[in-house]
Amino acid sequence: MTRVTPLMWVSFGLVSLTISVMMAGDWLVDLVPNRDRQVFEYRRDLAESLAIQYSALAERDQIEIVKFAMETLANRIPDILSLALLQESGTVVAQIGDHAQVWVQPPGEESTIEFLQVPIFSGDQRWGVLQVAFRHANVSGLQWFLTDPWVRFLAFVGIAGFVGYLLFMKRTLRQLDPSGIIPTRVKAALDALTQGVVMIDTRGFIV
Repeated sequence: MTRVTPLMWVSFGLVSLTISVMMAGDWLVDLVPNRDRQVFEYRRDLAESLAIQYSALAERDQIEIVKFAMETLANRIPDILSLALLQESGTVVAQIGDHAQVWVQPPGEESTIEFLQVPIFSGDQRWGVLQVAFRHANVSGLQWFLTDPWVRFLAFVGIAGFVGYLLFMKRTLRQLDPSGIIPTRVKAALDALTQGVVMIDTRGFIV
C-alpha cells in the first residue's frame, strides 16, 4: 500500500487552495461565462429572428412556406421540440410538433430557457406570438461533469497542479538539504573522526 508522504499532503493542500481561489474569483467577478445564460441568449435571438420572418410570410398568406420553414428548422436543430405561430386571438396559424402537449406557458410575457415566446406586432397593433419549445438544457451527474468546461478545467488544474507542486517541492527540499552542501571528502573525514579515538595530554593538545 502506498504511504501518503508529508509532501503529498502539502501538494494536496496547495492544489486545494488554488482551486478555492479560482472558485472564489468566479463567484465574485464571474470569471467564467454562465452556460445557461449563453444558451438562453442564443435561443432568444433565434426565436426573435424567426418571429420576424414567419410574421412577414404569414401576413402575405404564405402559410405553407411558414410550415415548411418550421419543419426544416426543427429537423436541423434537434433541441427544438415544437414551434407554433399564433394570432392574437389564439388561432394557430402554423405549428410543428405536438405543441399543445409540450408547451408550458411561462408567467406573463416572460420566456424561460426551455419555453420562449416572442410577441409579433403589425404597426402599433399586436398581431400574435411565436412560441418555441426547446429540449431541457440542463444535464446532471456524470454527463454534467464530463461536458461542463469549467468543471473539466478545475479537474485538469487539480491533477496537473498536484503533480507540479509535488515535483517542485521535492526539487526545492533536495536543494535545501544541509547534507548536500558538505563535499564528499570532507564528510568522509568527519565520519572517520567520529568513529576514531583522539588522545590529548593534560594541556589539551592532541598526542
